[in-house]
Amino acid sequence: MANYYEQSRSSYFKVKDKAAFQAFLDRFCGAVEMIEDEKDKNRVGFLAPEGIPSEWGVADADGMEESVEVDFVGELAGHLADHEVLIIVGNGYEKMRYLTGFAVAINNKGERRQVTVEDIYELAKQLTKRPKRITRAEY
Repeated sequence: MANYYEQSRSSYFKVKDKAAFQAFLDRFCGAVEMIEDEKDKNRVGFLAPEGIPSEWGVADADGMEESVEVDFVGELAGHLADHEVLIIVGNGYEKMRYLTGFAVAINNKGERRQVTVEDIYELAKQLTKRPKRITRAEY
């Protein structure tokens, strides 16, 4: 059985509070790194070398850490400055068997739009009268 690997990064965007945004990212124990736009220091972005995280650690009543599932993209919306739209792109692979890719855009209201490389199969059907001949780029 092969392992699946994923990586993601964002566009640059303005946040309401840079320190609060960094504290948010810190909850993911180094899985997400904040980066600054070299052209505009008021804009930040992030790198997620192991993909978009889906959980963070919290202390329970005994002080032991446990993992809690979190909607990373949804949580990001609350950090965006007004009228900002954040774009995240990512890709993943399992050997050369499966290649994946996605892009998601979200605004500060939490509204999202998302596309994946899987969308190409529906679009390809528009190019032929014989859609059953379309094969998937995988094995």
